[in-house]
Amino acid sequence: CRGMTDDVLSFVVTGCGPVLEELNLSHLPDSGFSDKPVVCGITDKGLEKVGEGCPNLQSLILQNVDSVTDAGIIALSEKSKRLSHLDLRRNKNITDESIVALVANCGELSRLFLDGASSVEVDEESGNTTHGITDDSLLALEKNLSSTITELDLSWCRGISDEGLGFMVDRCPRLKMLKIRGCAQITDIFLNGHSNDSCQVWGRDLADSTLKPQPQSWCLE
Repeated sequence: CRGMTDDVLSFVVTGCGPVLEELNLSHLPDSGFSDKPVVCGITDKGLEKVGEGCPNLQSLILQNVDSVTDAGIIALSEKSKRLSHLDLRRNKNITDESIVALVANCGELSRLFLDGASSVEVDEESGNTTHGITDDSLLALEKNLSSTITELDLSWCRGISDEGLGFMVDRCPRLKMLKIRGCAQITDIFLNGHSNDSCQVWGRDLADSTLKPQPQSWCLE
């Protein structure tokens, strides 16, 4: 939606927050042809308001809302503990800090979409890249949501590794769908190494890897 601001969101939450179970606040990106850039008006304060006023919220979609940071996600998770579906695709400001808090606070979370949500920082001098979402998020997810998570989208999260992904997938028996488009760092060490046969992996294929297939018995200790 365009034109949504914290003030408008506060008005909505005040009016019907206690009965809201689903909320879509996705931002329509700027086409590039408008005279003025279309900026999303929802900030961390707005998300905090949603958390405070929507205790029964189960599904929240925040696609392209890159005006929100870790602080907003953490504030939301501390109050909206019944969340089962959260979509943060293309938020670009998300790091392990908020994901770790989210999965610890929202124990009913079963569907989590982080496609393009990881922040990326490049050191101009060394050229080294730091990714916001790493294996720390996967370890926290396994620790807190191993019995509930069924669908996970980690596309373009290039800070995760074969080892971290394999550890999480092997220990989440209810995980049925995993998307890792754009994760060129993920190889057949994971693709042919994890033991969760019920999990469908989208976005990477053994044919994409230059490594030799690993034995089927390979697993993380």
